[in-house]
Amino acid sequence: MQYTDYSAEEFSKEAKTFGYSDQKVASCMQNVGWSIWHIPRKNSHFVGRASTLALLAEKFRSDPKKSSEQIALVGVGGMGKSSLAVEYMHQFQHRYSLVWWMGAEQSPATGLRELGEKLGIKAPEKEFIRSVIAYLEKNPGWLLVYDNAESPQELFPFLPKSGGHILITSRNATWRDAIRLEILSPSE
Repeated sequence: MQYTDYSAEEFSKEAKTFGYSDQKVASCMQNVGWSIWHIPRKNSHFVGRASTLALLAEKFRSDPKKSSEQIALVGVGGMGKSSLAVEYMHQFQHRYSLVWWMGAEQSPATGLRELGEKLGIKAPEKEFIRSVIAYLEKNPGWLLVYDNAESPQELFPFLPKSGGHILITSRNATWRDAIRLEILSPSE
């Protein structure tokens, strides 16, 4: 996947290409307290899953600064879990001050390490990941996506306990309160 790290200036420029006024862009950036955005590029061919997107938006309706939510999208490979997560991130990024995508299939620590480096966190090697998690818990309003996570047990140590929303994609159906994706309908 291709990723985009947006600065406030780059976000503003891209938003304007979609027809957003300077005032709307500035308002959005102020509302979220602009921070960091690291997500895969939007899939211009994304179709369907409107009801699942609406369900995600409903489940993540709480203010990420005031409460934490965790949702797992599960299903067999090729169902579009990652594409759906990317679409959610693009459609609802305005709710968050920090949006960060992590490939969890190798090690969730890698994504948190990259985030910590981007945030400028300084900590001893053995404490670095815990320092990143502590930073997130003290600075609420974020969305983290752990893509292709193996199991709840493996991911649990890498999840902040408060301060934002966590979206997980996985082939493992043992996640609590998971949303199971099914095959797209022929019309989709």
